[in-house]
Amino acid sequence: MVIMDPSGASRGPGAAFNARGDPTSKPRVRNLRTCRQASDAAWVPPLATPRWLGANFSQTPAATGGRVSEVLIYVLNRGTFTNAIANVTLLLRPQGSAVVVEAPVFQSTGSQRLDCPALNRFPVNATLASAALSPAAFRNATVLGARVSIVGSAASSKRQLPHIAGVGVQLA
Repeated sequence: MVIMDPSGASRGPGAAFNARGDPTSKPRVRNLRTCRQASDAAWVPPLATPRWLGANFSQTPAATGGRVSEVLIYVLNRGTFTNAIANVTLLLRPQGSAVVVEAPVFQSTGSQRLDCPALNRFPVNATLASAALSPAAFRNATVLGARVSIVGSAASSKRQLPHIAGVGVQLA
């Protein structure tokens, strides 16, 4: 049985709620000095696939795609997979549209290693993003959030998966 929390309302260990806010303002995160399982302070992917975390941003004024240089992911436990973060997309609303578009900005290439406990930076890849929107449309689109997809390889323990304490964007 797969338990999903699409609203992010669950407050239990490993819940998406744990990835809300600035991770460095959380004492449990600040006090970690080594990579370790920390389900009380992070989102922990389920063993079943697909595994992804959606982060909605509520910044005022809202950022546009042209201002985002990197997606930031704060990792507490890197897990055992070499390419734990499979891909990252930005959730965008093109100017004058009500539709939300998922624009890929990072795709694992096979040599990625996560730092932890630490902030990991995933530069926006304009070539990938252009698969979803033209460069001009991407630059002017409103950034609503990000989606972080975790590797789909079989896992027998949540220790094998990354524990994510926060997701944000770096603005240029």
